[in-house]
Amino acid sequence: MLLRFRRVVLPLRLLSGIEFDKLLQVKVIMHPDIVLFVILLILVFGIAVRIIYFRATKKPIGYKWIESIKFLGLISLTLGILLQMIELSTALEHITNDLTTEEIAKGLRSTLYSTIHGLLVYSIAMVVLVILKLTDRGETR
Repeated sequence: MLLRFRRVVLPLRLLSGIEFDKLLQVKVIMHPDIVLFVILLILVFGIAVRIIYFRATKKPIGYKWIESIKFLGLISLTLGILLQMIELSTALEHITNDLTTEEIAKGLRSTLYSTIHGLLVYSIAMVVLVILKLTDRGETR
């Protein structure tokens, strides 16, 4: 007998001894700003695939496509720092005397996530840019 739940097929014998309520209440912890960085990362990889396709079909590639990867990386880095400043200012507004230092540290640590995500997208974009520039055989104009 199989349990079908949102395209996941699990044999019931593997689920014996597991409470189904706890199984279905799985929480995904994700920072809300990560969606912006995922979109920017998808754009970076989309442009890289387009450049690779143009090189494979020997079509001319404009230099603007390669530079747009650098631009998207810089946008993600700038957006990460800007979002950190916004989150930091809202966190500092909510600090009162009844908060412990542990709670304040958790709040300040959570403001770093957007900067880390921006740096990751920027780093990936720069690696993709370097790879595309090293494999350039003079097709860009």
